[in-house]
Amino acid sequence: MSVPLQKRARAFLERAVPAGLDYVPNSLAERWIKTYAKRGRISVEPATLELMELVIAESQERAGGEPLPEVADYFRESTALLEAIHTEASQE
Repeated sequence: MSVPLQKRARAFLERAVPAGLDYVPNSLAERWIKTYAKRGRISVEPATLELMELVIAESQERAGGEPLPEVADYFRESTALLEAIHTEASQE
């Protein structure tokens, strides 16, 4: 568990969702970030990690193609959090 990463996840969840984002409540990305923010870890099942890789790739694509700067920033931070959580979970 990384205390700074857990704090960063909590801070991300407290951010307002930017206007213009086609927000999906309780998405996989949001659930993983919420779980990490609460518990300081996520499940490390191989299937979960593989699914997380797909979500990370999709999030990176959305950030790169997003014309609204605040939405792109939101996706970049979400992606960075998921990558860090994935890296940590992969090492357990």
